[in-house]
Amino acid sequence: MAKSTDIGPIEQAAILCYRSYTNTSVDETGMQALFAMFGSPLSRQQIRHVITRSRQSDSFGDVRSSIVEKWQHRFDSASGLGETDAQLFLQELLTSFDRNLLFEYGVSASSTRIERGRVSDSWTYYDGTMPCWTVHLTTRGKALYLNDNIELNAGPGDVLLFRPEARFHCGLSPGARHWEHRWALFQPKPHWDDILEWQPLDTGIYHVAVAGNEPLAKMASVFGELVELNNEHTPLQADLQYNKLEELLIRAKGQSAAADDTIDKRIQKACDYMRGNIAGGFRLDEVATACNLSTSRFAHLFREQMGISPKCWSNNMRLQQARKLLLTDSDDINLIARQVGYDDPSQFSRYFKKSIGCSPREFRKAFSTRQDRQIAALSRVKPDSEQRSAAASH
Repeated sequence: MAKSTDIGPIEQAAILCYRSYTNTSVDETGMQALFAMFGSPLSRQQIRHVITRSRQSDSFGDVRSSIVEKWQHRFDSASGLGETDAQLFLQELLTSFDRNLLFEYGVSASSTRIERGRVSDSWTYYDGTMPCWTVHLTTRGKALYLNDNIELNAGPGDVLLFRPEARFHCGLSPGARHWEHRWALFQPKPHWDDILEWQPLDTGIYHVAVAGNEPLAKMASVFGELVELNNEHTPLQADLQYNKLEELLIRAKGQSAAADDTIDKRIQKACDYMRGNIAGGFRLDEVATACNLSTSRFAHLFREQMGISPKCWSNNMRLQQARKLLLTDSDDINLIARQVGYDDPSQFSRYFKKSIGCSPREFRKAFSTRQDRQIAALSRVKPDSEQRSAAASH
């Protein structure tokens, strides 16, 4: 293996991680640098806790065997690992990481920063087996949350709450350079039922958009204090954490209540009609007739209720369905365009790129590759070394 003075920081981090997996001693300073590179500034105590729990977990032996078998010859090579393979190795570890290991007490909180092309730029999948609730607050940049039923591009002020059974993918939004968010894992108090009743997006997934600079600054400040309490190891730590978390949830609930407007049943019927006719297309007067409104009244009421025109809404709905198909199907992109109502592939690509910041082909390459790697790791299936994608530059 190359001398440490001859290698870059990514390769050094990979070596530290590999040593940890093969039971070689790694000093705490090295592990602190490693976790900072991953985007989560955990404390030394948290790092020790995560490493210990990781080694004690039922899946550790399987994960370690798979990783050592696949990567040992690269780490033992006289020529060294190289920065490209080092980044691939680290991203593979990230996708196989069991986030349950971060949670043991009543509340665990920290912050994460993800930058395009860095090791932290990985796709995360929550498979509905978390032992606790999770709350995210985006403070900078943009993230994409996606599953079979929802798609949300989250920016500063978006708060998402997840029950243990929630299933979703999340990662850096394709058109963004970075994403910073604060997160907390927790077991709710028995009397919190009311403050956990937010607007649902899907099974076990709730969302609140914090409106205004002052409410967002206060929310971020409270969340920051909660994160800081993670390092305050006193007899009162748990009580203080729960107090801050309760305040955070109450403030979010207040924002949710302010935005809780019931959609007119006729507009909901119109949305269902447009979803049901996504491939064949529809005219505005047809949709209006389906919900027993005149065309002009329908257009006015729809914009009033939804905030955008029916045409914009239907276009967004088509593109959202296209993104799901790009991730889950191997069909030709032109065929997917027709399946969501676009007869002109160039128009589809133009709208797609304007909506999310990259072409359909780039989206499929960037996200489906990460998703496949994530699911393979979670299923303890060793990814085929011949199918690795090229690492992003850093």
